[in-house]
Amino acid sequence: MEVLQTYDYELISRLNQEVQELHRQMYPEYFKQYDPDAAKTFFKQIINDPRFIFYVAREEDQVLGYAWVEIREYKESAFRNAYQSLFIHHLNVLSAFRHRGVGNGLINKVIEVAESNKVNKIELDYWVNNEVARSFYKNKGFMKFKEFVYKDIRN
Repeated sequence: MEVLQTYDYELISRLNQEVQELHRQMYPEYFKQYDPDAAKTFFKQIINDPRFIFYVAREEDQVLGYAWVEIREYKESAFRNAYQSLFIHHLNVLSAFRHRGVGNGLINKVIEVAESNKVNKIELDYWVNNEVARSFYKNKGFMKFKEFVYKDIRN
């Protein structure tokens, strides 16, 4: 298996379908149904933005999963120190290829990118109901450091 950078927005938009459908299934009040044209348009607009980096995991001609990361610069303010992070927007192994080390390959590439850019922190968020993500990242040494809560006041 190899993990390579890609600028193929059409491929990323197709790979995004599984992520979008999972999010929609868990939280339909927040997520739209997957729309291939909208996804393609979105990724086409950002694929060449230097802040965003896309990787695909491949084995021969088969795509196994992808990662979308962003190098973030947090400016100093009156309240916070400046710092950089590598933010993981998506890291997804296609369901047919799970439990074969693909996620490890993708996360290792993310760590390599952070190190090569001299970024000391890798950040991400995931939805509370996504137990697969929670378990994966916990096993990789990620620690919770902030909680985001809400109150629905419609009722």
